[in-house]
Amino acid sequence: MSGSDAKIHTRRAMLSALGATALSTGAVYPVFGNPVEPATTATSAKTVPSFSALASDTTLQPGMFVETLGYFQPGDSGAAGYEIIKAPGKTTDEPIAKGLFARLLPAGYVSYRMFGARCDGQSDDGVAIKKAHQYANEARIPVLNLSGEFWLKETRLIPVQTNVNWGHTVFHIDEAHNTPREPHFEVLPVQKPS
Repeated sequence: MSGSDAKIHTRRAMLSALGATALSTGAVYPVFGNPVEPATTATSAKTVPSFSALASDTTLQPGMFVETLGYFQPGDSGAAGYEIIKAPGKTTDEPIAKGLFARLLPAGYVSYRMFGARCDGQSDDGVAIKKAHQYANEARIPVLNLSGEFWLKETRLIPVQTNVNWGHTVFHIDEAHNTPREPHFEVLPVQKPS
């Protein structure tokens, strides 16, 4: 191995270890050079175990900032920050309790579990995957999903317009729902051709 090859290999090993450490600790850091946007003007903040716990939280008010430790349970790789809002303005705003909605706050990347992918072999994870890509496209950030097994069933035309790192992610495609004219993923240009 030449000196430059050794440097590349060492750099890759270091970046892989750094990425694995950040993901295993649940930390959310900017990736691929995208800065994290500043927090909104939230009136108060709190941490909850999971996104699914928001449905039963009676203390939520518009303008609050909420940090979740997971989507379905703490540590499931679905941790994220949200602003509680009164009315949805984006397709990725999620309904929660009392007619309120949760808007995902910008970070350096998104993953499928942040949008509720279950990875259980029963659910159509394509619904969450599509929301993740829609959000990433709108925010101009990458999708970083380095592992997991996801089932794609009826969801079609998942729009991909930003960088994607699937690492060791596995997709199971239910052939019973395949159609020749509508692929599961659709790679699209950022700008329409003139």
